[in-house]
Formats: sequence, structure tokens, C-alpha cells
Amino acid sequence: SALQDLDSIEAKIFGDIAALGNLSTLVTVDLSGTSVHGDIASLGHLSSLERLDLSFTNVHGDIASLRKLFDHSLESLDLSSTNVHGDISNFGNWSSSPITVLSLDSTSVSGDIAVLGDCPSQLDELHLKGTSVWGDIVVLGK
Repeated sequence: SALQDLDSIEAKIFGDIAALGNLSTLVTVDLSGTSVHGDIASLGHLSSLERLDLSFTNVHGDIASLRKLFDHSLESLDLSSTNVHGDISNFGNWSSSPITVLSLDSTSVSGDIAVLGDCPSQLDELHLKGTSVWGDIVVLGK
């Protein structure tokens, strides 16, 4: 399939996100507020993916499984209010990532925010409310 954009916010969509794993042309996936579930690792090889929003769904997994996307293509990631976990220092190469929006509110993500000191200046939004992320905020001013 040549599907590039999948936007079904709060639709009555359900199923395992692994079903999207073969859609290599996907650029945008927004299934926020739907009943999808599954391990986010199944999307980790979608090298064209620029925007991924699975907030308020039943997905789970280690954020490190999205490292390849984070390092190369992912510009916006919202996994708020999901069952994802992991250490943000294992997430990817913060200095070269194209990420502009990162929302991990109410997840089990943890780690020292010192890695954010390597963030390029294009990071516009960072949402970490309700996580176990810690550290000195001085790195955010660099």
C-alpha cells in the first residue's frame, strides 16, 4: 500500500499496531484516543515516519525501540498516557535528531534530562509531566 497519512483521532479504531508495520510509506500516524494496542517496536522500522501520535491508547514498549526513527526522520512524537517505558538517554542521538515535539506525559519514561543538553535548537515542545525524568533544568537553557 502507498498510504502516507493515517489520521483517525478518537475514531472507533481498534487492533494491534503491528498491522501497520508493513506500511513503509507512512509519514503520519495519528491514532490518539483510539483502542489500538501493541508494542511500539513494530513501528520502529518505518523509516519515512515523521509524525507519530499514539497518545491515550493501549500501546506499550521501550522507547528505545523507536531509536532509528528518532535519529533520522521523526519530527513529532506523542506517546502521552500510554504504557511506554525506558530511559531517555537510550532513546537516540539527541544532537542530530530532527525532533521538534516530544510528548511523554504520564508514561513510565525515566532518566536524567542532562541528555537534553544535546538537543538541537529546533526542539519546540517538550512534555514530561508525570514521568520519572529528573535532573537540573539548566541543560534546557543551553
